[in-house]
Amino acid sequence: MNDLNEMNGIRGRSGVTGTNGVNGINGTGNTTSLEYCVIRVKVEVFDVKKNKEIIGFNAMGEASVFLFNYGATLEKAKEKSIDHIVNYLKSGKSKYKKD
Repeated sequence: MNDLNEMNGIRGRSGVTGTNGVNGINGTGNTTSLEYCVIRVKVEVFDVKKNKEIIGFNAMGEASVFLFNYGATLEKAKEKSIDHIVNYLKSGKSKYKKD
């Protein structure tokens, strides 16, 4: 993403759009800003009996903030990260050690 600012897991992107005045002279501009809540998760699955890691990988979930509702946005990002974890495990792309 261009012009991306990241701080404490909340990302924002700002852009300037303009409209032309009469005959394309003296354009005016609007500034828009988008904020994202990003969750990064490190997944480690262990065999408790053998005390060994079976598989480990990273997952991410993100959601855009709507009307300053950061709590709901965090929940959506969390749900997306869980969905990504489940989909990755179901995809068969994950390799794990069978002992």
